[in-house]
Amino acid sequence: MIEFVTVHEALYESYSRLKTIPGISSISALGILAESPDIQMFQHVKQWVAYAGLNPSIHQSGSSVNRRGHLSKTGSKALRKVFYMPALSAKNICKCYKPFVQRLQEKGKPPKVILIAVMHKLFRIVFAVLKKERPFDQTLLNQM
Repeated sequence: MIEFVTVHEALYESYSRLKTIPGISSISALGILAESPDIQMFQHVKQWVAYAGLNPSIHQSGSSVNRRGHLSKTGSKALRKVFYMPALSAKNICKCYKPFVQRLQEKGKPPKVILIAVMHKLFRIVFAVLKKERPFDQTLLNQM
């Protein structure tokens, strides 16, 4: 797979940009490129999040209005899987995500909810890096 990416200049540039994001390894970058359609076809990050099935699904029915929401999981299961390990390493290892994780822990969020929130943040960062066609910048993390 890496040979294919190195031959195509545009793919190699996207691959190189993805590797600048904390938590994204070379294998994860290849997986993201393999499982994602052209990012330029999405106008907004919410569309790409929905494509992957990471958007929230709200459950309301009759008197059971207060049930917890969950992921819709209607999108690309393979793309969600690609982001699992990067989100796990970002949550546990990368120092730049620590304030975000600590803020969620202080609110009493369970570990799985925090992991999904980090995964969602990574989706947003990857979208910005690919859409704007520039490497990761610490200001991207603070904006999201």
